[in-house]
Amino acid sequence: MATKSYQVKYRMELGQGDGYGIAAEDIPKGMDQVGKQSDWIKSTPEGLAVFQSLKGNGFDIVDVGTDPVYKQVQRGETVWWVPYAKYYNARAVHYIVRYIPLVVSAAPQSVEDMQADLEQHKAEQAALLEQHKAEQQQLVEQMKADLELQKAKLQGEMELNKLRKEMADLQNQANGGAPAAPTGYPGAPAASLRTYEVFGMINGQKVPLAQVAANQGGRYVQVPGSRILVGDAPSDGFGLAGVPGAWATLYPGQSPANYGLDPDKAVMGHDGTRGWVLPASLLSQAFGPNWRSQIYG
Repeated sequence: MATKSYQVKYRMELGQGDGYGIAAEDIPKGMDQVGKQSDWIKSTPEGLAVFQSLKGNGFDIVDVGTDPVYKQVQRGETVWWVPYAKYYNARAVHYIVRYIPLVVSAAPQSVEDMQADLEQHKAEQAALLEQHKAEQQQLVEQMKADLELQKAKLQGEMELNKLRKEMADLQNQANGGAPAAPTGYPGAPAASLRTYEVFGMINGQKVPLAQVAANQGGRYVQVPGSRILVGDAPSDGFGLAGVPGAWATLYPGQSPANYGLDPDKAVMGHDGTRGWVLPASLLSQAFGPNWRSQIYG
């Protein structure tokens, strides 16, 4: 923006000698004192404008720098009474400070200044527009990321539900169409039975197997960036593994061999709600024909 400039209009003729201006003792009474002349010149744009005007008219106003400046409001207009000269009065045998009343107003802008202000305004508006566009784009990208996250969660839920159904169907097939094993009542498994749990890891978090192994046309494909782990202790996975592990509670009185597993080695997975047996048919699809070496170790 162009620098603001001021113009000074004197309320009486400005000239050299004691015939010009008004002596300090004759200026109007009751005006507001705004401080020493030197301070007013240094600290206000009006003071600087007056200083430049007086200097331009040949007045060295340093000798009256300690004299006060007064302010008078007349019909809504501010009139400044500024000390500008000091003359020796031989009859009074002392110096008399002369004041000049004046008005300081903003000078009209030149065409060049107005053009500069217009160009700066345009630049500021363009910068604000670019900032708004960037903020809007960032908001759109965040919304896309949120939608992708929701999409991934829904896909995971769909795969999980699909795996639950497959596991339930396989259990029904293994039981000859009988309902899946109930939960919550104790059994008496063989002391040598060991339960293995197959689970996934994503970003260091344990997740059900269905979230890391997606069924694609009867073949299981591992989700990129995930890991498939096999646990044999209660502290692994979702707490299904161990000797005998959760098998005794979830499948009391049943043998893992009923599901194509080794009689003394149960394999289970968690679906996010409860534990289920992972039959040999599912393990073969997920890990291949040599699944035993990968699960049992």
